[in-house]
Amino acid sequence: LLTSGDVSAAIDHFSKAITIDSRNTDALANRSSSYARRNEAEKALADARSAVAINPKSVAAQNSLSAALLASHDFVSAESAAREVLTLAPGNMHGMLNLTLALKTQKKLEAALALANQTLQLFPTSGDAMCIAATIHIDRKNYDAARRLVDQSLAINPDSPQSVVAAGRLQFEMQQPHKAIETLRRAIALDGKHADAQNLLGCALREIGQFDEAVRAFEKCVSLDPANFGAYANIAETKSFQSKDDPHLKSMMELAASDGKQSDEQVMQLHFAIGKALDDLNEFDAAFEHFSKACRIKRSQANYS
Repeated sequence: LLTSGDVSAAIDHFSKAITIDSRNTDALANRSSSYARRNEAEKALADARSAVAINPKSVAAQNSLSAALLASHDFVSAESAAREVLTLAPGNMHGMLNLTLALKTQKKLEAALALANQTLQLFPTSGDAMCIAATIHIDRKNYDAARRLVDQSLAINPDSPQSVVAAGRLQFEMQQPHKAIETLRRAIALDGKHADAQNLLGCALREIGQFDEAVRAFEKCVSLDPANFGAYANIAETKSFQSKDDPHLKSMMELAASDGKQSDEQVMQLHFAIGKALDDLNEFDAAFEHFSKACRIKRSQANYS
C-alpha cells in the first residue's frame, strides 16, 4: 500500500498490526515512515522512537527515526541516526539516502555528493539516489550533471513526485520560471502534500511577478510543514507586513523562541525574515536585533581562507 502511494490505507493497516501487538517494531517503523511522507513529523517521531526503544538494533527502526528527524528538520540528529543505521547494516540503501539528505541540508555538499555517488555505484537503478544526487548538483550549480540525473530518474519513474520537483527546481535555477511553474504544478497534482513543491512554486511565481499567488503557495507550504524556515523567509521577502498580529510573524517569533534543534542555516533564515517583517512595521530597533543575530551566524559560516 505504501509503495503504491495509498499512505492513509497503509497507516490504517500498520495501526491494526500495532493494536494486535504494541511491540511490533516493523509496524511502528513502517507507520512512522508513512507519517513522515504525510509531513506529520510529530507522529512519525513518536512511532520511530517507540520502535527504537523496543529494539535499538533494528535497522528499520533506526531508518524510520532518521527519516522522522529529517521531516522534523532536525538534521544533526538525523545524521546521527543514519550513521547508526550504517553501523548496524553497512551499505543499507535507505541509511545511505537519509545520511546523504542530512549532509545536504547541513550544506556539507562535498560529503553529500561523495556519498550519493557511492550509493549510485551500489544501487545504479535507484531513482531516489539519482534524484538526491541531482539536487546536490543543483546546489553546486552543476546543471548539466543535474539534468542527466533528473532525466534518468524520470525515465525510471515518470510519476515520481520527488523527481518531478527536482526537474522543476532545475528549470527555475536555469531561469525558466514558466516551465518550472508547469512542472511544479504537475508535481503537486501527483502529491498534494509535497511542501517543497509548494515552496518552489512560490519562488517561480514570485519570479514572474505573481506575488499574491506566490504568498499563497508559501502559505500552503508552511501549512503542510510548519517548521519550514525557508518558506517563512520567502513569505517575508515577498509580502509587506502591516500588523504585529500578522499570523506569519507570530509563527516566526514562536519558532525563534522554541528550543528545537535547528541548524545555523535555519536560524539565520528565520532571524533575517523576522528582521524584515519588523522593519516593515517600523520597529527598527527590534529589527536590528534580529538582523544582527542573523549576520553573526553568517559571519561564523564565512570561509576566509
